[in-house]
Amino acid sequence: MNVQQAQRLLLLISLLLAGCLGLMTNWANPLFEPPDEYQHYQFVQHLVTNGTLPVQEPEGEISQSHQPPLYYWTGAWLVSQIDAAKMVPTRNPFWAYAEAGLVSQNNKRQFLPESTNQFPYEGGALVVHILRLWSLLLILLGVTAVWGISQHLWPKDPHKTALMLAFCGLNPMLLYLAGAVNNDSMIFMWGSVMLWLSLLALKTSFRWDLTVFIGLVGGLALLTKLNGLMLFVPWSLALLWLSWQKNSWRFLVSRFLAIGGIISLVAGWWFVRNFQVYGDPLALNIVLQVWGERLPASRTAALLWADVRYSWTNLWGRFGYGQVPLPPFVYITFGVLALIGLLAGVGQLLQKKWWRFLEKSETVKWIMLTVTLGVYVAALFYYIYRNPTGANGRYTFPALAALAALLTAGLFALKPLAKRPFLSIPITLALIGIALYSSVIYLPWVYAPPPLLTMAEVETRIDQPANLVWDDKIRLLGTAVSTPEATAGQPITVTACWEALAPVDKNYTLYIALLDYQFNSLGQIDTYPGLGTRPTAGWQPGTRFCDAYVVRVNDSLALPTVAVVDLGFYDLASGERLTAVIAPNQPAPTGLRQIKVNPTDPIRTPSPEETLAQFENGVSLVAYDWSVTETVVDRPITVQLTWHSSGPLPHSYIIFAHLLDANGNLLVQADGLPREGAYPTNFWGVDEQIVTEHTFIIPANAPAGPTQLNVGYYRLEDDSRLQRLNGAEQTSWVTLNGPEIRP
Repeated sequence: MNVQQAQRLLLLISLLLAGCLGLMTNWANPLFEPPDEYQHYQFVQHLVTNGTLPVQEPEGEISQSHQPPLYYWTGAWLVSQIDAAKMVPTRNPFWAYAEAGLVSQNNKRQFLPESTNQFPYEGGALVVHILRLWSLLLILLGVTAVWGISQHLWPKDPHKTALMLAFCGLNPMLLYLAGAVNNDSMIFMWGSVMLWLSLLALKTSFRWDLTVFIGLVGGLALLTKLNGLMLFVPWSLALLWLSWQKNSWRFLVSRFLAIGGIISLVAGWWFVRNFQVYGDPLALNIVLQVWGERLPASRTAALLWADVRYSWTNLWGRFGYGQVPLPPFVYITFGVLALIGLLAGVGQLLQKKWWRFLEKSETVKWIMLTVTLGVYVAALFYYIYRNPTGANGRYTFPALAALAALLTAGLFALKPLAKRPFLSIPITLALIGIALYSSVIYLPWVYAPPPLLTMAEVETRIDQPANLVWDDKIRLLGTAVSTPEATAGQPITVTACWEALAPVDKNYTLYIALLDYQFNSLGQIDTYPGLGTRPTAGWQPGTRFCDAYVVRVNDSLALPTVAVVDLGFYDLASGERLTAVIAPNQPAPTGLRQIKVNPTDPIRTPSPEETLAQFENGVSLVAYDWSVTETVVDRPITVQLTWHSSGPLPHSYIIFAHLLDANGNLLVQADGLPREGAYPTNFWGVDEQIVTEHTFIIPANAPAGPTQLNVGYYRLEDDSRLQRLNGAEQTSWVTLNGPEIRP
């Protein structure tokens, strides 16, 4: 196989890979989940229905109506014969777009799944998928142009062509947009074609037919997206270079007027319309008004840097509305390759004396690519500075081919690759592997609903069976938790397994809450089952699956506390809760299981050298403190008991505290669970110090004189007591001095 055949084979392989992966993302992307897809669909639908361009109203709904119309015109023509009513998807009220740099852990779907959107597609769903196929075709045309660029840069080096195509044509974000309704696909194509044409113009001295074609592409790019403006850079640089070489002002002016005139004829009317409608030829004012303008207070270095990092990840792949990033290894891989390529490329320039490099006729190609990329990056930074939603690296996609070429050239500046080009094959294969992983494995996994299970499979996923039923339709089969002990401020995962007993025709909201003994919330998540992927509407008898929910524990706890896991369903619109029962007419108790919650910095104390009393199971009374030393009748008094624990007790014990008079007669008692039930003894930790309070009101008939307090532990179920150790005379309690009662 000769070099030309190898180059053509690389193009074929690239188109096949990009095409197949684009079809995969088309299938795996739920309707309207890609960035702004619903608004792009609305633009096309407006054209089909009304035949006129939409207008973005300042106080109206956020839309893409400010965008140039070419992508939508072509899309509307493709779907105009499909009989489809306008689709209005059901929004997921629990979807949240996290701020730049953070990721929403739950509800990655902003729209709920609907059975009418499933294959075989029809109506509105068919419209969306045809438009997605149009996006894929545009990207494949752009990849072909990228290959054409590589033939001008490295016509005799297939290894460099392969690496460049892997960087650009198999970019995970580009493949994601190949399965989305989005005009970034068309502007990527025009950008790649413009770079290709500019290189051709350098070679052919702006032949007139090529000059006309450059003008057409420039105009069509401006009718696609506003960032098509920057595509004047490559052909302008090429024209300036050739004019300088020819020393001909006539050549410069004639070609410039020709290209500029064609661009004005093709796209000028659009800017005139913008001025008439919005008072701004670029329509930037209406964009910032509707989508939001970054306030001066949010132009801090920290926030802007966070947006820059977000843009870097968005350049290589952030799915959904940007809230679903790829795993870190993807960004690390691209970051390492970019850094190595940059350092190697700069090192080569310095080593070979860059001023000599500038003397070469081939240099203008690299200047053109570098400046084009630089202008797009600068425009992105400007947009980030103006717009808080502007941190999208995909806005530089018209110059993606330039970035891929520069990265490839930089990596091949390394001596091992320069001398042995075949050593680049592992890098190319790694990039192909990332593309396959992102599109074939990761994306489907992100939006996959929990799988349906058999009862045997359910039993392997729970550690505590349950049988709670809501509305005779929904049954909880059991639960599991990620840890029996949680730390304040940290997340825990609660797994719940569900079964539908009857058809459910309504979307009920599920809540999972951690409640303390007073039913105060220590953390809660409200969601639809499946985190939005399996909402209850549409459940049919036999639907059975397990679902995991992440609940973040409040970080305000000062003492260890035992919480119960409570869950249930309610109607979001009315707030009405469904009643759970464990048997007919027998409501379920609040809470399914208990979890210990520790403060952020739990206090551990070593075993004391001296104690007032030692009980079995490692419980010791360390100290006690009365609120008063003297008291009178009908007045409350309090004693604080300080205990030391060597670990959890086998059962939950009640602390009994009996106040006696000088003759040993019972005056009053204050029995109860430790900390009023907030911290049962079967959750006490190793080397923990626990303080319990007991309050007494001296009865009116109490005789004057000294008192004493008997303290110990017993089980409510069978009255069994904890025994004293070390041969104590009082086998199951300790006697302490109490305050004196005055007449």
